[in-house]
Amino acid sequence: MRIAIPRPANRNHVFALLALIFLFTGIVITALFWVPAGKLKNSLELSPATTLEGLLTNGKMVFVSPEYIPLIPAARRSAMISPGEAALAMKSASEFLKLNRKHRFTHILLSGSPSSRPLLDSLSSTPLWVLTNVEPWGYLFASPGAPTWTLPPRSILEKKYPGAKERTLWMIGTAGNLAAIHHWEEAGQLLDEAEQSRCFPSLVLGARSSIAASQGRWQEALTLSQQALAKDSSNRSARQTLVRSLIECNRTDEALDEARALTNGNGEDQQSLFLLARAANASGSNTEEIEALEKLTALARSDGQPLGVILTYLGQANAKMGRRGEALRAFQLAVVSPELSTQQRAMIREIMDHIMVDEKSSTTLPDVTPEALPGHSR
Repeated sequence: MRIAIPRPANRNHVFALLALIFLFTGIVITALFWVPAGKLKNSLELSPATTLEGLLTNGKMVFVSPEYIPLIPAARRSAMISPGEAALAMKSASEFLKLNRKHRFTHILLSGSPSSRPLLDSLSSTPLWVLTNVEPWGYLFASPGAPTWTLPPRSILEKKYPGAKERTLWMIGTAGNLAAIHHWEEAGQLLDEAEQSRCFPSLVLGARSSIAASQGRWQEALTLSQQALAKDSSNRSARQTLVRSLIECNRTDEALDEARALTNGNGEDQQSLFLLARAANASGSNTEEIEALEKLTALARSDGQPLGVILTYLGQANAKMGRRGEALRAFQLAVVSPELSTQQRAMIREIMDHIMVDEKSSTTLPDVTPEALPGHSR
């Protein structure tokens, strides 16, 4: 028997819930801009190591994304923030402000990974920090007074990256990070330059398809992703964009087939599992949707990612299937997630109250731990 969830009294709560899911979709979209790591990892110039070394040598106090802390020389790490402090600050703007008051950072070096998105959005919307550099590895912010980043002239890029392949990879990777912060014009200029090099045509087409998708031009994104895959069938980010485009173009069965191929043939990552859940939902494969979300929850937890939005999505999917207990357990864990706002938690709590038995308050439920969710041991 399926649960009929009554409509919450406050319609704004419904919209807030949808906004949560859209937020997570945005975080996933950010990840889809990334150039495959194997293409970049062997190039020191395409990592933040040189930039970070220069800042530290000049005595700057730098906030660094957790994944880049290993680049800090061991002798300097004792004076820097810990990985745990960095991870907490990445999830919450208020935690970052506390850390900043303590350390008085002069610079912030963020990766382009999905985990950077909450802090990146916060920094991009405040006059307290200036974006001074964008690279394939991510973003550099500085205190006010520093020069704002502008697209470097081609002559400078040719001098810094004399090899066409390396320069093209820099342009593709940087264009993706620019698109993630809605610098569409600069991203397009870089991809135009990259296309002229005739290096990595599949990656260029894949980046263009991601940008088209992020702007809602779904048919164009579908065509571009297919063209990218025709050039290189192993282009994973292009295939992920293809899945999203097929869903939006209402070709749901094709989308589900492509999403299954992503997770079955090349392993399971957060982006692919999320797309599998979306495709399964669109095709009415509700059990498959829940299984994908359970795996996504376990994987995000093991990676130290915020779980509030994923758990909210999982709670919705379980409630839709009539799995009251599983839905409430997911919502219980979501409602205490630190990255969610007070309003978002109140909205989740209202939905929990609506699916409780005998009109009891959800606050009467016994405490629940992450171990109660399926997939915890994965």
